[in-house]
Amino acid sequence: ATKPIRVTGDKDMPMTDESFDHVVCLETLEYIEKPPVAMFEIARVLRKGGTLLLSTPFAHAPDQPHDRWRFTQEELSGLLRGVRLNPVKVVAQGGRFAGYAHRLKSLASRHPYKLIRWSGAMVLLLPVELFMFLDRLLRRWPGMSDAPTGYLAIATKPL
Repeated sequence: ATKPIRVTGDKDMPMTDESFDHVVCLETLEYIEKPPVAMFEIARVLRKGGTLLLSTPFAHAPDQPHDRWRFTQEELSGLLRGVRLNPVKVVAQGGRFAGYAHRLKSLASRHPYKLIRWSGAMVLLLPVELFMFLDRLLRRWPGMSDAPTGYLAIATKPL
């Protein structure tokens, strides 16, 4: 027998409790008006022993009017624990140079004319690739990962 959907807000997921062994939520939480409610819903539909894979941006410029939130490593861990999920890992993604690469790509992608966006992207391709190479090479050096581009979290629901 399936359990009824619990009503906790205006955007409940239309799934029954404990419906999924795994939930993947990538680069989405920043657009949601009430992240704790969304996290509650994710925890609700996740089976006991199930796994959540979650990623959020951090040192990224907002890319939509609805882009509302940035979470630190501690905030993300607290959000997971607040809905009774056990954070297995919350790790930084990208470092200082990946952030520079993102900013360069953003410059080209925001121009109102497609031809300029495309040609700007072509001109910036080499510097962006250089920054990404430097990010992979230098990320472990002190001070190079103090502004990660985002976080990746793996959490489990207790049995």
